[in-house]
Amino acid sequence: MEEPIRLKRFDHVSIAVDSIEEGCKLFRDQLGGEVIRGPVRGYNGELSWAEIMLGGSKIELIQPEGDNSFVRKFLRGVGSKIHHLTFEVDNLEESVKALEVKGFTMIGKTTEDPEWNIAFIDPKSAKGVLIQLFESKAK
Repeated sequence: MEEPIRLKRFDHVSIAVDSIEEGCKLFRDQLGGEVIRGPVRGYNGELSWAEIMLGGSKIELIQPEGDNSFVRKFLRGVGSKIHHLTFEVDNLEESVKALEVKGFTMIGKTTEDPEWNIAFIDPKSAKGVLIQLFESKAK
């Protein structure tokens, strides 16, 4: 049997929303979460995001910036819902190579962010789930 990819830890679930403030009304105001970061503009200006701690877990709300944002396209297609799951890995390059050897298709890899190197497993090769892998640059 092949060795599985070693994920360091689950980091967060990301939810696409039309408005971070509207999302905060649910996760912060009604369910008692605490905004721990954001909103921050990111991913080449295509989105803004905020992190909320709720019940010991982290939720990321992502909001589109502009009509051509991939988040806007996602919202138009399926509405506000879970967008992706995020896991930390020790070495992104090695993890990506190992996943590709196993037949996974990788999309959206970037190393330009000052805090994270990221890559996504295409949902077509992951049972319909978009999975983000990241390696923290803050060692």
